[in-house]
Amino acid sequence: MLSMPEQPAPDHQETDALLIVIEHELCRIAKQKRDAKRERRQLLRAHRAKRLQAITRIGYPLLRAGLLLGGTVTFVIGIALWITGANGSKDLFETAIALWGLAAALPKGK
Repeated sequence: MLSMPEQPAPDHQETDALLIVIEHELCRIAKQKRDAKRERRQLLRAHRAKRLQAITRIGYPLLRAGLLLGGTVTFVIGIALWITGANGSKDLFETAIALWGLAAALPKGK
């Protein structure tokens, strides 16, 4: 019968070296992914902060103007009620003062 010739034991040094290189490459790729995710989060955070800053830069002056206008209208109506002798003028004066106080408490626009 035919017998199989004996094969020498395989040399695993090349395989082990290749596995080490592949493991290093996988670690490098994983680090690049973590760095890319971190950079993406930082960019999103910066974009969100810039968008909020734009909204507040536009919104605070408009809100302040609305509060001042509301306080003025309420004050004028309170004076009209006070002159006519109707009830409620005191409440309207207090509301006008509160609206003006809120407008003064808002941060100044830059």
